[in-house]
Amino acid sequence: MRIDIRNLDFSYPGRKVLHDINVIMDDSEIVCLVGPNGSGKSTIVKCIESLLVPDKGRILLDGKESRNMKRIDMAKKIGYVPQSSNLTFSTTVFDVVLMGRRPHSSWQSSMIDIDIVIDILVLLELEDIALRQFNRLSGGQQQRVLIARAMAQHPELLLLDEPTSALDIAHQLDIMNIITDFVNEKNMSVVMVVHDLNLAARYADTIIMLKNGKIYAKGKPEEVFTKENLAFVYDVEAAIGSQKNKVTIIPIARNGCRLQTGT
Repeated sequence: MRIDIRNLDFSYPGRKVLHDINVIMDDSEIVCLVGPNGSGKSTIVKCIESLLVPDKGRILLDGKESRNMKRIDMAKKIGYVPQSSNLTFSTTVFDVVLMGRRPHSSWQSSMIDIDIVIDILVLLELEDIALRQFNRLSGGQQQRVLIARAMAQHPELLLLDEPTSALDIAHQLDIMNIITDFVNEKNMSVVMVVHDLNLAARYADTIIMLKNGKIYAKGKPEEVFTKENLAFVYDVEAAIGSQKNKVTIIPIARNGCRLQTGT
């Protein structure tokens, strides 16, 4: 799914968050939104999902105005994973993932829906906890279940707000590898908010770097993750390296505050 954002502004009460955002995100690629806290990353994702209504501007999804799309049509095309779950009632992991099939089925789930859920649970190594109560899981387990629910929708666009923040290193890699496979096999597009710059550098096709609600840089990881950009946007001195043809970022110190070494 191609995303075309034009002249987008958004404000929370008393605070403007996004300033004249203009960007195109191409079909079938992984786009990572990076930037300091409060730079507008999550707000962009929520505007694309129509959870927030912009002050002005347009968001086109494959050429269609998102604000004119019905929620059921959005749900068939877009899978959204928030930073944390608002599910408080007691339900099993299996049923949470099955909710992802709701836009494609009637209230009576079909065997096709059930087979899709089983495949997703196995893929994300959740089959052993399929009958456990979602609200009794750890934060990392809940995050993987929410990703499974979104993938069960078979969306054209997957929106992820810090999808790996609660996961250990091994599961971070597992999730990112699975997402990459989905993009390649199903021509799915992914837009995700990521704080781990090295994870973004490894998996993103395109990086969009934000500062103070504006797009500061856009391009391939090696184009965006430069010493100069990191110094200006994050106010840090960093060393830039390479590992297996991927950019690596090593933070050294806050600008103007060199690390002290002892003897």
